[in-house]
Amino acid sequence: MKLFAKLTGAFIVVALICAMVGGVGWLGISFTEKGLYEVSDVALPSIQGLGLIMESANGIKSAERTLLNAAFDMKTRQRQYDILVKQWAELQKGRTLYEPLPKTPEEAELWKKAPALISQWQTDNAKLVEKAKLIKMDDMESLLAEIVQRHLDHVKWVYSLEVASNQGKQFTGQLDPTLCGFGKWQSAFKSENVAFNAIISAMTAPHQKLHAYGKEINDLLAAGKADQTSGLFEQEVRPALHSIEEQFAAAEQNVQADIVSLEAASEIAISSIRPVFDELMKALDQIADINMKRAEEDSRNAKATAIHSKTTTGIAVVLGAIIAVAFGFFLSRSISLPLAQGVAMLEELGRGHLNIRLRMNRKDEIGQMAGALDSFADSLQNETVKALTMLADGDLTFAANPKDAQDEVGNALQKAGDDLNVMVAEINNATEQIAAGSGQVSDASQALSQGATEAAAAMEEITSSM
Repeated sequence: MKLFAKLTGAFIVVALICAMVGGVGWLGISFTEKGLYEVSDVALPSIQGLGLIMESANGIKSAERTLLNAAFDMKTRQRQYDILVKQWAELQKGRTLYEPLPKTPEEAELWKKAPALISQWQTDNAKLVEKAKLIKMDDMESLLAEIVQRHLDHVKWVYSLEVASNQGKQFTGQLDPTLCGFGKWQSAFKSENVAFNAIISAMTAPHQKLHAYGKEINDLLAAGKADQTSGLFEQEVRPALHSIEEQFAAAEQNVQADIVSLEAASEIAISSIRPVFDELMKALDQIADINMKRAEEDSRNAKATAIHSKTTTGIAVVLGAIIAVAFGFFLSRSISLPLAQGVAMLEELGRGHLNIRLRMNRKDEIGQMAGALDSFADSLQNETVKALTMLADGDLTFAANPKDAQDEVGNALQKAGDDLNVMVAEINNATEQIAAGSGQVSDASQALSQGATEAAAAMEEITSSM
């Protein structure tokens, strides 16, 4: 095999090793990239979107529960309406984030029910809000209990006044309308319900009259006019009480209407919204669990792929380096050693040792050079021996003419010199070919160039000697 083929083959092997290392790295990066894409662009956004949907759903549910609680005031209720608007917008944002993302078949089947459930919930929620907005009073149950209690208080007050009047005894009940239970409550009560406020305000005049009649009856009893108290009671006290009772009934009815609206909203929440909410959250929990498991699995696979690729690449790099060094060493050795032998042979020929031969069995340029050197040495040895034999033994033809004999010997040596020049030209040609091939490998090139220089110097020495 020619040196050019050897050097080219060595480079091809090294290039293949580099390509293998690069291929392993590229595959590892590709698999890792795919795993990271699944985690960062699919699983995590899915979890984020689902989390936003679930968080908003719980926020909506919490606002609904607040609206259904009779103990809260109107400001708190109004805040819940604002919260509902915001939470529904956040839920839609979560849907916008999640719905376009790729889904597993199981996940897609679970999500298929979610849009219809959300739509149904929105419809029922609108109905619930509509009923809740009919409520105008704060803490309706406590208010209703307060009104009923104050109503009973005045019924008892009038009954006690009647008993005292019939028995001719002084009435000991509260005669100041601002100090009785209803008076104190009325002075402290505040409401944004205009209709209810009008009812409470309408009770002021009959309430004051009622207490005034109580004082008047006590005055009559004190003046010994007990017979006039019964007429006053029937003509004034009872009508005043009746007027107050009508206002109490109106107030109770007003509050009861709010309670009815609250109960209607509660019925919507219990019978319609709760089943939809439970089914939706169950599906969202299952979908979120699928995405969490997928994210964990993709993360594990990406880490495993990265570790495997790193290990494989490291092994390939080490093996590639060892193979490349081994190829370089043996290739350089296969070039430098024969050249060194050729230089040594030329040096020996320069010293007159004509029996040195390389005898290299190679098919490349170095083998051609070694064969040329061996042929040159054979020719040189034969011509030299022939010339020296002629000088030593003499030839009868030239014995009579020594000058002609000297010329003949000179011609023989000249022929040997010409052969030497041909060999030098062949060696220089082989050296140039080796240098051209070894230019592909820097270390081999240096060895070839150094050997060619030494060979040329030795040839010049032999030529000069001849």
